[in-house]
Amino acid sequence: ATLTLDNASLHGCDGLWEGIKMLNNSAIFTLNNTRIEDARKAINASFGSAFISVQNTTFNRNYTGIWMESSATAPNPPYIANAYDVNFFCDAPIVGTANEISDHGIYSLNCPVSYQLASEADDHNLNFKGLKYGIKIEGDRPAELKGNSFTFREIRYAGVQMNRGSVNLTNSDFINYGDAGISIFGLRGLTLNDCQFRLLETDPNFFPSP
Repeated sequence: ATLTLDNASLHGCDGLWEGIKMLNNSAIFTLNNTRIEDARKAINASFGSAFISVQNTTFNRNYTGIWMESSATAPNPPYIANAYDVNFFCDAPIVGTANEISDHGIYSLNCPVSYQLASEADDHNLNFKGLKYGIKIEGDRPAELKGNSFTFREIRYAGVQMNRGSVNLTNSDFINYGDAGISIFGLRGLTLNDCQFRLLETDPNFFPSP
């Protein structure tokens, strides 16, 4: 099954909604100023082969924008095939809460998170702002995060947190992060080209207390 969201707007009415749950051997395409808001997991791809393509899309005030989950030995786990010009924001408290913010822009459990460029001239332009984690990768499957033009701004804990694997980023910025720009527990490789880590003046209440 394939779902295409073209210039679509999906949001909750009186509270959170569950989000889009992908089945095995399914695909989703979002494009042309699509917005997905107020979901527990805006796109939920768990335990099955799933193809995700997100372009010119905004995820806002979701607990998680894209959630991917699989076993460490699954031959065909869910994966993001394309990600260009995508925003993961939390510009106000999660609906129904006084001050809760989004947990993750992208969460992966044993799923690949390497975004290949169509050409050297392409930029991913992924923007993460006002979240607890930009990208969080867990599980026993070693992961490689590879991309170009990622921006993490005002992230409460870490822009990228990974259980084990490697990071290869180009032309990416980490601005105002609470604990770390990048945190990897089992580091296998780190390549950063033209990346900046900066702490600028911001609301002191945004960051967790020591």
